[in-house]
Amino acid sequence: MDDLLQHVEVFFLIFIRIFTLFVLIPIFNHRAIPMTVRIALALVFTISLIPQVPIVQIDISNTAGYFFLIGKEVLTGIILGFATEFIFHAVRFAGQIISFLMGFSMVVVFDPEVKQQISIISRIKSITAITLFLIIDGHFLLLEALTRSFDIIPLVGMKVSGDLVIYIVRLSADIFVIALQIAGPILVMLLLTNVGLGILARTVPQMNVFIVGFPLTISIGFFALVFTYPAFGHYFQGLVMSLRTTLSTLLYAMAG
Repeated sequence: MDDLLQHVEVFFLIFIRIFTLFVLIPIFNHRAIPMTVRIALALVFTISLIPQVPIVQIDISNTAGYFFLIGKEVLTGIILGFATEFIFHAVRFAGQIISFLMGFSMVVVFDPEVKQQISIISRIKSITAITLFLIIDGHFLLLEALTRSFDIIPLVGMKVSGDLVIYIVRLSADIFVIALQIAGPILVMLLLTNVGLGILARTVPQMNVFIVGFPLTISIGFFALVFTYPAFGHYFQGLVMSLRTTLSTLLYAMAG
């Protein structure tokens, strides 16, 4: 450990990879956690990992080359953070779809995680997802993956390959698939409700369907949200468990 501490440039590279991930991954990237706390957590985790990280010789006389190595570690942390965050993006996107069909697309709140206005249904789904993530120890899974990353991808050993780019694109596409799977049962209920209102409008033309349909759609939407919550929890748990495979695939792809 003392030998490694003498190589400050190596210590800084380890810290950069860990800190970048801490800034991006859920729970740690919440604005309620000050930046000083994130830096302190990254430093503590860096010191704890020092005995497991092999010493590499780095020439810091070439400033441009060293900044390039820093960029590689930052990119490693960004990719690992994206692989985790895409699940939560899918959950928020599912909430946006549900809000639109319920007529709640204009009811927005500020989300401190993404630092923008999102629908209230997306916010509810996001809070539920974060709570479930903590309950099933998803944050420990991330720390485990971060520790394994130094075994699979040595310092300055990150490579951008074609397989890595293809897999990241596939993860991006999965956001839409997962969002539709989460919102699917509610979409079906709301679709059947709209079909029923359409039939009612044709059979009873003197009835003002718009006045009846708006509160009915909202009521059916909230009922569907409550009714499908156990299934959502079970499905989200499966997503988090699959995250271990996703992170491992990314690590080996970055290792070349």
